[in-house]
Amino acid sequence: MINILIPEEIPSLNKGEAAIITGMMETFKILESDVKVTMFSIYYKEDKQRYSPEIEVVDARGIMPSDIITASSSNVQKILEMAVSLCKHLLFAFLYKFFGLKATKIMRRNVWEAYCKSDLVIICHDSLFSPLYHVMITSFCKFLGKRLVIYGATFNPKVKDEKFPLVKRILVRYLMKTVFRKVDLITLREELSYKFLQEIGVGNTPMYVTGDFPFLLKPEGEEGVNKIIQRESLENCKPMIGMTIGQYKIGLTFPDIKNPEAKYNAFLDAITRVVDYLTESLNVTVIFIPHCIGFSKKLDDRIIAKEVYNKVKHKDKVKVITTEYSPEELKGLIGKFALFVGMRLHSVVDAVSMNVPSIMLSDSSDYRAHGIIGKMLGQEKWVYNMENFHSDKLIIKINELWNAREKVKSELASKIDLVKKQTMFNGELLARVIQSV
Repeated sequence: MINILIPEEIPSLNKGEAAIITGMMETFKILESDVKVTMFSIYYKEDKQRYSPEIEVVDARGIMPSDIITASSSNVQKILEMAVSLCKHLLFAFLYKFFGLKATKIMRRNVWEAYCKSDLVIICHDSLFSPLYHVMITSFCKFLGKRLVIYGATFNPKVKDEKFPLVKRILVRYLMKTVFRKVDLITLREELSYKFLQEIGVGNTPMYVTGDFPFLLKPEGEEGVNKIIQRESLENCKPMIGMTIGQYKIGLTFPDIKNPEAKYNAFLDAITRVVDYLTESLNVTVIFIPHCIGFSKKLDDRIIAKEVYNKVKHKDKVKVITTEYSPEELKGLIGKFALFVGMRLHSVVDAVSMNVPSIMLSDSSDYRAHGIIGKMLGQEKWVYNMENFHSDKLIIKINELWNAREKVKSELASKIDLVKKQTMFNGELLARVIQSV
């Protein structure tokens, strides 16, 4: 039995994140042994309900800082949570040095037992990197004698952003180096991060470009998807264009508008114009997909989708799905669309891996979108940067893709199998680390 620990929150209400852990589990099947996966959680009840029994979910509240996921805490709360986490890890390390595994009898939280039982620790999933937390975790796990792997990650180059103070950029760069040089393996899901890490310097740590785990997510079967179509009354809605929108990137749009509320309303009006155009000129039904439904209102795609629905002219040609579906069900449903427009990366990964021509709404600094959708799949033309957001420009882009959709569909079909093979290579690399123990 191989015990794999992920000391990070992979929030189950974000179906893209849930697809990541499901894809990871597919790569673990390559390992020549049974695998037990344990994951830390801030949202313990919700995650346990959705991930168990395949994954053991451990309540890490009060030990893992919540801000590494929510990024919404005040500076004071961030400092306090990080200080508490550091003190608890230092205390356990002290006890472990003198008492070994008996330290878990003194500090009885399941978190400490999970650390001790693990054979391998995976960190920095998706694009998650919290400098202080990950330096602490890598140092702590190495003290315990654990193998550490950065697995299928992306690292956006914020240390290059001149908007950040120079001292902060230098410090973060140093902390990144510290983490990268302590781990036993780095796998990255796109080439842009690979070049960035080469520039920073990873020492002798083996580093590879592989693929994004949600490509390995198996879609719901035809029968299950048809039940969803019936439940949501979509039988007579063809052709359908799927869409995911969220609040989290609206700040990138309309740089001339400084007031957040005015910017939000301008975005709603612009998306409404796009939807009205699609229903009137292309005679399609627009389906809003809830790819993330929490853990806060700001992260719930259904809220902003309903606001757009309230503004559109032809409500009979627009559907807002509010039911929570599994990642597999969402992928199967998205596969039924003629075209897809998404702000959520993994909603677009779902679409392109089902050969659905897609436009990725992103930003110029997002290595995930430009590296995975743009470079790896050759779809850079269809990555639309939100800094230049304008309804007319997006309509032109959608029209262009609509007219080229059969060609793009063929392009995607010719590449997806290779991308899946590259993604499964993660498991082969992980096996080498385990065998070297």
